[in-house]
Amino acid sequence: MLVHLTQSCSLGCPHCMQDAKPSNNHMSRETAEKIADFCRESGDFLITISGGEPLEHPQALELIHYFAYHFQLVTVCTNGIELLDKEFFAKYEKLPFNVATQISTHRDFYTSYSRLKEFKSLEKKLAFCTVYDMDFARTDTYRISSQGRAINMQSQRKSPSCGNMILVANQVSSWCSLITEIRRKRYFCTPSVGFNGSVYLGESWLCESIGSINEDTDTLYRRTQNFRGCNGCADSKELLFRGLRQLGKVL
Repeated sequence: MLVHLTQSCSLGCPHCMQDAKPSNNHMSRETAEKIADFCRESGDFLITISGGEPLEHPQALELIHYFAYHFQLVTVCTNGIELLDKEFFAKYEKLPFNVATQISTHRDFYTSYSRLKEFKSLEKKLAFCTVYDMDFARTDTYRISSQGRAINMQSQRKSPSCGNMILVANQVSSWCSLITEIRRKRYFCTPSVGFNGSVYLGESWLCESIGSINEDTDTLYRRTQNFRGCNGCADSKELLFRGLRQLGKVL
């Protein structure tokens, strides 16, 4: 499950599908606990923590530690800026061993790219840390979602990010089996849960929500089966529709 710990981010990257900006929209401890229950009920034991910038959450370390206690693996996706603060890093490196760190950057989009060498040094200091220099083609067309601040960027995405969830949901019999199959196929960024507990089939909180963690999973499963995407992140829904037609789902 992809968990958006906060909607806040100070970088303002032009490709941000979330349109994240400085904000006080942070996940509460109560919501985090409910999300943990929801994920366990869904049979998901691998959590990816994102945002916004998750480490800008005032209680980021506390909440990451909480998730690490309840799940097999917690991956924190960050822009890395907060980790360059020595005081913050001293606390972060004491998180449980099952917390992995992915620092993302790119020369064309991240204003923090100039600090790449500093980010690379963190790979030697943290047990499970990867600096991901995002592999976008250096052309006028990028493999990103046309959402948020990237709305006017030409995208190569040919199917909505919710497409895999919809297609798999129409081949299995329950929400839990859906999550199991999605993980077996190594899709780790869907579904996602917003800071307020809203559930999305895509990666972004700008996607249309199918409900919340407070609803029963049978209801979420049925909505996933019948969802047809808002087409807010892709050039076309044709690949999704083609897949549904092959499954005998009349459109």
